[in-house]
Amino acid sequence: MKFFELPQTNPCRFDLGLPEKDSRNFPHRLSHVKQPTDSKLGECGVYVGIKGTCVYHSQTERIALHFADFNTLVGAIRTHLPVYNSEKFRARYEAGMPIPVNSVATIDLDLPYFSPHEKRWRQHGVSCKDTLAEFKKRDVARRALREQGFYDSIGGTWEPVEKAYFPAVEYDNYEYILTNIKRSDVITLWHDAKVTASLWMKDDRRRSVRESLAPFSRALHVNEDHVFRLTCIAIYLGHLRLNHRHKFELSRPLDIAPGNTYLFERRVEPAPWGLEYEC
Repeated sequence: MKFFELPQTNPCRFDLGLPEKDSRNFPHRLSHVKQPTDSKLGECGVYVGIKGTCVYHSQTERIALHFADFNTLVGAIRTHLPVYNSEKFRARYEAGMPIPVNSVATIDLDLPYFSPHEKRWRQHGVSCKDTLAEFKKRDVARRALREQGFYDSIGGTWEPVEKAYFPAVEYDNYEYILTNIKRSDVITLWHDAKVTASLWMKDDRRRSVRESLAPFSRALHVNEDHVFRLTCIAIYLGHLRLNHRHKFELSRPLDIAPGNTYLFERRVEPAPWGLEYEC
């Protein structure tokens, strides 16, 4: 299943009743975040998003977290969720036997999402690697089969992704927007963001984002900084769908996707990622 390519036509909803716990009685919103220093890899850190604060252990995970956070189907984000056979784990634990490390693997990303067609919540797992070739390694392939088997057992879905799968321009847009909204209460501003989106949809002048802030400020009776913040929130919530072939920045016009519908642009990009993060 190519989850990140699923159509996103409706705005993000907060009234759909995400269950407090999943099929294994794990909270969908974890109170404790595993520390990045627990990683054996050199690239790790903590992603602070709107739908969750999560540790990542690779560049690919960090990139995927942005795409999950901005996906209007996703209700919450969990990372490094344990995947194991509950009955075998309980038997060993109650017998006082050691628990082999390889028997309790962790899934990179776990995404509870609302399926519009089925009108219910489902779970999607994402395994992240730098390249798809890594999934062909024997130990990685075995682990992938266990992960897929777990999601099959709970009626969920699963997919492997590589770093090059995610378009760099779209990622840059998300990271830029997130810096402007992470301290905002997006739920409270849902309606204001929708009104702001309607102004952008009606505006047929090809002026830059910066040039549009003043007239929108007068229409909304708020300052220009808040107009820009509401614009970013409107994009996050899905009231506005960007054409991610273009960068979102103040000096450019706002490029809205045709039909205001989200399109995942999967194509070869000439520029390498070149990201380097340290713990």
